[in-house]
Formats: sequence, C-alpha cells, structure tokens
Amino acid sequence: MSWEKVKIEALCIKVTSGGTPKTSNSSYYEPAEIPWLKTAEVKDCRILETENFISKKGLENSSAKFIPANCVIVAMYGETAARVAINKIALTTNQACCNLIIDAAKADYNFVYYALVYSYESLVALKFGGAQQNLNAAIIKNYEIPLPDLPTQKRIASILSAYDDLIEVNRKQIKLLEEAAERLYRDWFIDLHFPGHENTPIIDGLPQGWKKGKLGDVIGYDIGGGWGSETRETSDSKPAYVIRGTDFHCVTDGSITTIPYRFHTESNLKSRLLQDGDIIFEVSGGSKTEGAARTVYVTNALLQQLNAPAICASFCKLVRAKERSFAKYLFDTFQYLRKTDQTRKFDKYSAGNIVNYRWQDFLNQQMIIIPESALLKEYTKIVENLYENIQTLAKQISQAQSARDLLLPKLMNGEINL
Repeated sequence: MSWEKVKIEALCIKVTSGGTPKTSNSSYYEPAEIPWLKTAEVKDCRILETENFISKKGLENSSAKFIPANCVIVAMYGETAARVAINKIALTTNQACCNLIIDAAKADYNFVYYALVYSYESLVALKFGGAQQNLNAAIIKNYEIPLPDLPTQKRIASILSAYDDLIEVNRKQIKLLEEAAERLYRDWFIDLHFPGHENTPIIDGLPQGWKKGKLGDVIGYDIGGGWGSETRETSDSKPAYVIRGTDFHCVTDGSITTIPYRFHTESNLKSRLLQDGDIIFEVSGGSKTEGAARTVYVTNALLQQLNAPAICASFCKLVRAKERSFAKYLFDTFQYLRKTDQTRKFDKYSAGNIVNYRWQDFLNQQMIIIPESALLKEYTKIVENLYENIQTLAKQISQAQSARDLLLPKLMNGEINL
C-alpha cells in the first residue's frame, strides 16, 4: 500500500528547540520547579518525568520554553540523536531537542511518533558534522513520512500504543516497588523503626549490636570497568554487554536493547564479569547539576535477560560486598547517600563540568552504620523479593517492546490490512 509522503513541518503547529540556563547560576536550577528534558532521556519512549529540573527564574533567563504534553520530541545531538519521545507531561527541553507540536487536524501525534521511530536509520543517515555527527531542526522539518488518512493513523497508533500502555503501567509499578524499598530502608535504618526496636537498648546512639564503620570496610572487591572493541579483534575476542551510566534506567525498566554488545580481552572480562548482588557505581560523568555516584543493582534475573556475559563501562566501578547478605543494604545505602546529597562532597569537577569521583576518599571517609546480621538478613529477604518483582515486570516490558517492534514495520509499510 502506498501512502502520500508529507514533510514533518506541514503536520505541525510549531517546531521549536529548547535551551539550557547558565549552569554557573544555581538559582536557575534551584528550586527544582519545572521539568527539564535532556537528549539522553529521549530513547523512543514516553516521558512521564524528567531526571532534571530548572527554576522559574531559569526559564525566564534562557531560551528554554514550555512544551505542552503530547508533543513529539526528536533528539538532535549526542548518542541518542534521531531517537524520539512523546512527553506525557508539560516540560521544557535543552537546545538539543527538536520539539514538534502536532496539528491534531492533520495528524495523530502518536502516529507521527511511531513513524519517526520507524525512520530511525533514515534519520541517522542524514546526520552531519565531524567527530560528533548531529541533526538540526531544518533536517527534521523537511523529513518526509508516509501519511495515511487520519482514521488509519489512529488505528495504527492504537495498536502500537496498546503495547506502550502495558509498558507504562509496568514502569509505574516498578517505581512503586522501588519507592517501597526506599521507605523500608529509611524506616528501619534511618528512623530506627525496625522490628523489635521498642525493646532494643540504644548504646552510644545506636541500637545494641549495631556499629559504625567506614564504607570501605564492607566492600570486598571493586574494579573499574572496561569498554573493549566494537568489532572482534585478535586480542579483543570475547563478547560481553557493557552497562554504562546512561543505561542504568534501562536495567530496571526492561529497555535492555540499548546496552552495547562489545568485544574484550579474556583477562579484562574475567576480572570484571558481573554477578548476582554486584553494584555498578558511576565514578565519572554527571554534570554540575547532577554529580556522579549513580548506581544500579545487578540480579540473576537481569543477567538471564541479557543471556550473555556483562561488565560495566570504564566510567563505572564494579562493587561487590564482602558478604552477599550485605549487598542489597550496601546498594540502598549508596542510593540514600546520593538522594540526601551526601555523595556530593566527593565530586571532583574537571573542564566542562565532568565529574571524576574521589572513590578512595569515599571509601575511607564515608561512615555508615552496620546493623546486626539477623536484622540485615531479614531486610535482605524482603527487599530482594521486591526486586524479583521488579525484574519480572522488566522482563514483561522487554517482551512487549519486542512484540511492538515486530509489528511496527508491517503497520508502517501498510502490509497489514486495517
């Protein structure tokens, strides 16, 4: 079936980019009042929330501008260039996002989104520049997509959206489970409302049997990650996935298809292979507003889903607790320290606001509480059950994505009679 091709610009009320408030002015980012989307988050997905925010003052003093919900956003720069998203909330974006406000009388925004997802390879071929190839708004506005009549657009979008609806529901459930784990950690180990706390003596500010120690005291093994080669070489011959900081969200939400699959030396791979209970800690990257110290927890379910060896990237550390029963508590402690800004003091900024984390200082200077072992085992049993549920949901997300991606070309080529 052949449909008329129409330029993207002809389907839009407005095409606009965003802007980045000056990072040197903290008042442009605090208080965190307005969702602010960066291109790294544009990954053929729905945007339900953003990792970053700007203040009203930041909006007023930059080229950032409000984008209404249900627009199509195309990443123009960076690793995600040519990837697409739909914002389900009103937000602002950085200047590397091309924001398409679709005219509902001419096109269904969901259909345009899926058409551009399908067009990824064609858009990538239009990138230009030197080492960092990018798109621009002119290329996107002039890009043509096949356009059936509006009722057909809506039928196609409805079929594909059913899979994304399931994915969205599962991601919301994952977030609730993550929040439940976070609340349990705070309740037991910060507020000290753990089971039996009423009858536990407090000695020197800690429950009996607990102690304070350096973070490094509970870590048995840590090593920097690797990157390997894109293709199989004489020395780099062993394949493995490489989990980067940018993939951390993918690990928990099931979108593992973006994790690179590369080749490594046998010795590098052997010392870095991820296993159940490991933690990946980002030690380089971030930004002036984000910092480093992001983490992700490795489970058997994740490794089974990848179905291949995996390591962390060179800007990360593989961290392994001395005792397996301590692994989840250690991960949740990392999460708590970052969310309460206690990791910030170990950020070391270089040119361009890249963060190189002071890892050894972190291990030697950061003090943590170490609960008694029986309570720790009880806590681990509860939270690991939560994480098993998270991984089950993530697997369902991955399966829904695969089914949707199989249908996408058939629907966009008119192979399926609607």
